[in-house]
Amino acid sequence: MAHQPKPFFRTGRGWFVQLGAKQIKLCDGPKTGETEKTAWAEFYKFMAERAANDNVPAPNSANSATLSVAEVFEKFLGWCQQHRSPAPTNWHGSTSSRSATT
Repeated sequence: MAHQPKPFFRTGRGWFVQLGAKQIKLCDGPKTGETEKTAWAEFYKFMAERAANDNVPAPNSANSATLSVAEVFEKFLGWCQQHRSPAPTNWHGSTSSRSATT
């Protein structure tokens, strides 16, 4: 299960959030309810800014190509026929027929 980022306290250093391998400082102060609220507020602000700055297009946007699963599969098979030798498909065919007879 993937790690869900959330604020955490480091003794003597303040409140942080970890994104990947990077730890980002949210606020200073002792571990109190007030500083924790401030850390969560900074966390939400940081994550909102981060999401706004991502240049990833939304799924099914007008500029993204929409292909059905069958079309992707056909393109993949066409690529395999051009760029791969027929030995792997022959091997697969021979093993499936062998297992069907045993």
